[in-house]
Amino acid sequence: MEINNEVLILIEKIRNIRNQLLLSTDKYLLSDFPITNDELIIIKQYRTDLRNYINNNYNNFFIYKFYDLPTKPTFVKLESYIPTSISVLSNNIIPINIIS
Repeated sequence: MEINNEVLILIEKIRNIRNQLLLSTDKYLLSDFPITNDELIIIKQYRTDLRNYINNNYNNFFIYKFYDLPTKPTFVKLESYIPTSISVLSNNIIPINIIS
């Protein structure tokens, strides 16, 4: 499979969004953060899914033009707006379903 510059740019942009989501959920792993054991299990799985997203979907980046990031747990509150779905038109990434 040929790697072209457009796909590399796409992967880098998705990686940046993924990193924002990971940073926004760091606080849930602090030992003194008020979270239940069930929520802790959910947030750990969510973060694992985020970290694995690019590797698990790598081949799709060459085929599809729309990507859904892993679903944010309902109890997670983010400090800023971060896209969870991405549509690609040419080299432009259009965030869809922005969450806060």
